[in-house]
Formats: sequence, structure tokens, C-alpha cells
Amino acid sequence: MRAHPVQPADAASSGSEESSRLPDRQRPTADGFAWLASPLVFWGLAAVASLQFAIAYVRTLPPEFPFEQYAFAHVEYPYRRRVLMQWVLRAAMHFGERLTYRSQHSRFTPVEICNIAVTAIAMLAAIAIASRWIQRIAGTDNPLRWLSLLVLWICNYHFLLVPEIRAQLPYDVPSVALFGLGCYAAYTRNRLLYYPTLIVASINRESALFLPFVFLLFQMGEAGSLAQAIRRAKPALWAETLLQLGIWAAIFEWCIWLTGGPGPPLHLLVRNLHLIAHPAHWPTYASILGFLWIPYVLSFRQIGDPRLQRIAWLALPWAGVMVVFADLLEIRTNSEWAVYMAVCMAAMARSWMVKRGDISAAA
Repeated sequence: MRAHPVQPADAASSGSEESSRLPDRQRPTADGFAWLASPLVFWGLAAVASLQFAIAYVRTLPPEFPFEQYAFAHVEYPYRRRVLMQWVLRAAMHFGERLTYRSQHSRFTPVEICNIAVTAIAMLAAIAIASRWIQRIAGTDNPLRWLSLLVLWICNYHFLLVPEIRAQLPYDVPSVALFGLGCYAAYTRNRLLYYPTLIVASINRESALFLPFVFLLFQMGEAGSLAQAIRRAKPALWAETLLQLGIWAAIFEWCIWLTGGPGPPLHLLVRNLHLIAHPAHWPTYASILGFLWIPYVLSFRQIGDPRLQRIAWLALPWAGVMVVFADLLEIRTNSEWAVYMAVCMAAMARSWMVKRGDISAAA
């Protein structure tokens, strides 16, 4: 039996060195994963997934109130003050039978078709915003943009998989896209995009109150701690933030006036404290943001972007507002942060890839 000669170690190492010096186009590639770089595959999957989510959302969750009445503000406060989707549903009802679809086994009403369309478009828009944001921090050709689909992961937990309170509201999913777009515009310092988004998001839901604070934190310098950044902030930035809060307050009061005045104030603090103390609800609270808050907390330093990290300071005032004015079992009220959380997961993954040497820090 003839023995095969063993390749010397020096020859093997020199071969690997020559391979490492080859241009990227000549290096061996994992052809099985080439589809990750295809925009057609990504957007096709995102569109199909968004439509599937929208159909499941509209067809399986009971409406919180009759949408035909909501379209004319004939529901209780505070639901009626969220007027953006009232206008959209009113237009759908105006078109009537043109938006009615009948099949052998089911019938979609104009309101249902409108909700499916709005939900699918809003979900796809939220994914697109997260994808664009991730590409901005990780590079346009980086496969990390697939992590923008975590927006869908989070919304599935918030809307479809939640065991406690399952209800459909017309303005919930649009708020995911609008709030995410406002955060992205603030991060990129694009005021021409930010201010229209702030106005529309405020008309949609009052949670847009936090966008001016996101804007403030993103406009501060990256160097130093938050306290140092606050001390360095120029008076013009504080004045602009107050202006945005004034815009939000004016829109908030206008929506109340437009829909028949205020209703009884909501104070759910005592009830929510009882809910928090009940262990049966803890799994629901743990599923907030699709459980992604856990790696967010454990690997917070790996985000690597001081501006993204500073947004964590808003968790305390957000939680305070939710405890007092929202039902904590309705974890869907936290969906505004879905885009931001997906971007943070991508930033963490990028830091991990840089440490492994898969990509360069400058990529």
C-alpha cells in the first residue's frame, strides 16, 4: 500500500496566506447563502410576511370597538381622540362596495379590507425603516439587514401571541411605522422628514409625545456621558425640543376638541400595581419586545453607538406613563419601540462580527 506524502506545514500555511490575499471576488464563497444578498428575496419575503401578519391580525383578533362607529368618533374616550385612522376608515366606507370582496367561504367588508391594507403597508414600512437604519450603521451590503424582520417578530408577540388581552385597534400597527420613522429621522438629523412625521404620528396616537425626547437625545454629541452631553447641549436645541412638545400638545388638544371634548381621566396606577404583583402575568410582561429586552440588557455595551444607548434613559419615563395611563397587560402599547429594538439587535450583532473578524470595524 503506497503512502501519500504529507504536505509540509510551511506549504500549507503559505497556501492559506495566498488565499487570504486573493481579491474578494476570487475567494471561495458559501454559495448556499448567496441569496442573503438578493434584495428581491428580502423584499419579497418581507412583503409576504407583512401581508400574512395583516390578514391574521384582522381576521383573528376581535375589534376593541365597532370600527364603523369609531370612524365617526362615536366611541368612548380616549379611543376617539386618535383621529388619523378615523379619516382613513371613513374614506374606505365611502367607497363602500368597491372595497368589498366575496368568496365562496368568506366575505371581506370594506373596513376589513382597509385594515388589512393599512396593516400590511405599515408593517412593511416599519421593516423598511429598520432595514434602512441598519444599513446606515452596518453598510448597504451587510446581511444584517435581515434583522429588520425582528420588527415582525416583536409585533407577533405583542398582537397575536399575547395570552392576556387580544384586541384589534386600527391605529396600533401604523404607530409602529410612524414612531420608527420619527426615530430614524431624528437619528439622521433629517428635519424635513422628522417634523411631518411628528405631526402625523401625533394625530395617530399620543405616544408620539416621546419623539421630541428621542430627537433631543439623538442631537446631542456622542462623546462623554449623558450628563456631559446635556451640559454641552446648546440653548437652541432645548428651544427646538420645547417647540416640538408644543406642537404635540397643540395637536393633542385639537384632536380632543375635534372629537367632542375630553372624557373621564384615566388613572390605572393602583390596578397596574396589583397586576405587576401577580405572578400569573409575569410571562406576559417578559414577552415585551419579543423577549429581546433580555439580550438588550445583558449585552447593552455591545450596541457600540452612544446615541442608540442613550435612548435607554427613556425607559423609565415611558414605564411611568404606562403604569399610570395604560393597561399593563396590553403589551402592544410598547410596539412603538419595535424598530429601535431591531436596530439595536443589529448593532450588537455587528459588534460581535467585528470581534470575530468577519467584518472590519470601518464597514
